[in-house]
Parts: sequence; structure tokens; C-alpha cells
Amino acid sequence: MDEANADASVDLMNAFDPAMSELFEQTAGMFQALIERAGKWSAEEVEDGKLSAIAGRLGLTNQQLIDQLLADPRSQPEEAQTAWARLGALRAIKMLILACQRYWAWAATDLVRLRLSTATGYLRLQAELVGLVGLFLAEPQIAERWFNIRDKKSGRQFFKDTQPKVREILKEFDLDGVYEIASAGSQHVRSAGLVRSIQSSGGDLRLPDQDVDPESPFNFHLTIAHFHKTQGRIIAACAKLLPDVADKDWTQLWNSFATRINELWAALEKTYVDEMAESGGDPGDA
Repeated sequence: MDEANADASVDLMNAFDPAMSELFEQTAGMFQALIERAGKWSAEEVEDGKLSAIAGRLGLTNQQLIDQLLADPRSQPEEAQTAWARLGALRAIKMLILACQRYWAWAATDLVRLRLSTATGYLRLQAELVGLVGLFLAEPQIAERWFNIRDKKSGRQFFKDTQPKVREILKEFDLDGVYEIASAGSQHVRSAGLVRSIQSSGGDLRLPDQDVDPESPFNFHLTIAHFHKTQGRIIAACAKLLPDVADKDWTQLWNSFATRINELWAALEKTYVDEMAESGGDPGDA
């Protein structure tokens, strides 16, 4: 069934515009470029150098200083604590970028399986992830709290303490609306997550796994185009936030990627004039 749905979804995308399906490959390339750059941060070397210099002044080896920071960070000079926290935050951010790519892959898989609601739900996780990246860079000590979430109580407290700051960061990158839409439609039990696929015949209700109406492809095309545009915003936010990303090669990759996304959205507006007007129109460029 999933194999048949994948073939049908690609056909449905290509019938509108081959760029709709091709952008999945291009997005994969953008994430790969982002991950490669995150793996070569000079930012980590800077903090390692600071710790090495501090260890020398204290008459310690690098490993001895690290062991003491692991045992009790507050026993060491403030500058050592700061560099150590920064290194921890950078490590956490690398994990978040890997998770962002994985959430994208999971969502893309669900989209070609014609499961739009579950795919949309991953956008909330990706958006929240962008907020955490920004927060960890601004306040590196928060990353340690994130690493140390061990139970429901600490998880709830972390969410409560960080959510307002995360939401402010999302506004900066036009991701706050996506966060709300994905939460309402896919992360909670809402009618919005059911109405596009629920079927009624003779008084009986059916809710298929695939929430696409083949007789009315607009919602499918809109969801895919919106998904691509959101990935553009997420990738752009990560590139702006992370050190050592926005080099000349990255700029060329990004310009090509953003152009394709915006051209796809323009084609959607041209093809579905009335439907786009009713849906609220263009949410802005990638």
C-alpha cells in the first residue's frame, strides 16, 4: 500500500510541477551541507584553545581540567566554566541539527505516503529545535539542563522555563505561525487534523490513513509547497544562527534552493487563484 501511495504521490506532484518532487532531493542536499559545516566548526577549536590556556596557567593537563569540570564545574575559574558550557552547547546543537534532518526525512516519507497530518506535525518539532539552537547559543548553560532532563518533572520545568524565549526566537525567523499550525493540526486532537480526509456515505463515517482527496489535489499541492517553504525558513534560520556556515559556497546553494521554492509557490498561486485567496495567500518568501 505504501509503495503504491508513493508512486501516486509523486505522480500527483509531477502533474503539477516536477519541482515539487525534485525539491525533496535539493532539501536533502541542503541538510547535508549544513551538517558537514557543523562538523567543522572553528568555534569549538576556539573554546578548546581557551581551556588549554587555562589548564596551563593552573598547572594542569587538559584532561585534568576536563575531569575537574566534569566533577564540579563551579570549582574552576569562571572563564573555564564559560568555555566548558559553550563547548557543551555546541555539542548539543550538533545533535539538534542531526535531529532536524531526521524530522525532515520522517516528514518527507509521510508526505509521499499521503499522510499529510503526521508530516505537518514534524514541523512543530523542527521549529522548536530552531528556537533551542538560538537559545543554547545565547545562554549556553541551558544546554546542560537540556542534557540532564531525566524525568517528566524536569522536562515540564524545562519547557516552562524556556518556552517564552523559544517562541521569541521563532518570531524572528517567521516560524511561530508554523509552530501553532503544526501543534493544532497534528500534535493535539483537533478537528483540523481530521476534516480534510474524513468521509461520509449513507450516514457512515470513515477516516482513511491517507488524508488526500484525489479529486481535489489543491490541499495536497498546498501542503507540499508549504512544507518546502517551511524547510527553507528552517534551514535559513540554522545557517544564520550557526557559526561557520554562511560561506560563499553556501550562499550559492541557498540562492538556488530559495529560488526554486519561491518559483513553486508562485506557480501554486497562478494555478489555484481562488483556492489560494481563500486559504490566506502567500506566507512570504523562503
